[in-house]
Amino acid sequence: MPTSSADVQDARLGNLQALRAVAALAVVVFHVIETSVHQQRPVLGLAPLSGWGAWGVDLFFVLSGFVMVYTQQRRPRSAGRFLADRLWRILPLYWLLTLTVLLLQLLRPGLFHGALADGRQVLASLGFASGAWLGRPPVLWLGWTLEWEMAFYLLFTLGLLLPWRAGPTLCVGLGLAALIALGADALGLEFLLGMGLAALHRRLPSQRPWAPWLLALGTLGLLASLGQPAPLQRLLHWGLPAALLVLGALGLRQTRWAPGQWLGDASYSIYLVQALSIPALYRLMRLWPGLQADLVALSVIAGTALAGLACHRWLEQPLLRLRRGAPLSPPRP
Repeated sequence: MPTSSADVQDARLGNLQALRAVAALAVVVFHVIETSVHQQRPVLGLAPLSGWGAWGVDLFFVLSGFVMVYTQQRRPRSAGRFLADRLWRILPLYWLLTLTVLLLQLLRPGLFHGALADGRQVLASLGFASGAWLGRPPVLWLGWTLEWEMAFYLLFTLGLLLPWRAGPTLCVGLGLAALIALGADALGLEFLLGMGLAALHRRLPSQRPWAPWLLALGTLGLLASLGQPAPLQRLLHWGLPAALLVLGALGLRQTRWAPGQWLGDASYSIYLVQALSIPALYRLMRLWPGLQADLVALSVIAGTALAGLACHRWLEQPLLRLRRGAPLSPPRP
């Protein structure tokens, strides 16, 4: 998801980087298990996790709400600069992968089930308005979460234009309440939850011996929905546990464990590229029809993580550096 890894690193919050990695991989596991059924290779050992890893999106939303407030407090930006930073963070990779899907639909339409994208869906997808305008997912279907992110960023930007310090919180709260009143999911309130955590974090003592207990409670809260379909009340069943995880992670010594940081850096790429990598890897695994279904699924999960790391290194990072005018040499991990 598009919370900038640079934002997290600037704040020296290595634990949140690790949580970003966990969130991205949880969503990958969720989609791999779903895909295994459609590919007639349903998992067995991983079956209890069916429908569960979708909470990664909720964790992303809470993290996004927290990081936007926290980094704005540390490095205040004007409304225009904030929005420009967010757009450059989201648009290049998302549009590139969206255009990749459209090219595949043009060249290999047989790879896709259902109706192919028409002009309206293309415009709605590129403009982050598929859900609001057409009531359907965007071309790169995982982008439905980015449409929520974009709504959050626009509301936050409006809040920065107000003369009050609480302007972003006021605009986000009122805007999300209006969207919910119009029939939108309460999922968006998880951004507000993350913003509240940022305000709370500033007021808490640096020593927090109770932080491990919050992590344990958050984990137990997520485990309570294990084996159940996605809950209708996501804010309660997944949003609040995600908030406990974030608050608990903030109170612990910040990790610098390299794999967690690499995967956290690449979490946006991992999240988006899975729309292409999961079906592609399942097609590749047809070369080994006798391979046990759970091994196939684990291979696809690992392959998607590697694809996301490669996408981050050779696509996402160079695209981001274009704005800064930096040389396009491969970044160090």
